[in-house]
Amino acid sequence: MTRLVRSVNGRMWTVRGDLEWGRKPVTADDFEHDVSAGYGPGVVMLGLVVFLAAVLVIWTPTDVAV
Repeated sequence: MTRLVRSVNGRMWTVRGDLEWGRKPVTADDFEHDVSAGYGPGVVMLGLVVFLAAVLVIWTPTDVAV
């Protein structure tokens, strides 16, 4: 499908679109799956977030109420 359209500012644009009916639907087998590394990375990230939050609270000026 090709259409000629006019924009708000008066310029003309050609718009093209394609529709494919012959493709089979995507299934879960078409995607790669990540392998779980256990709880280690989650624990490290949680520790990092807690550490950064503590640094943020410790470094705030005394005039700021937390």
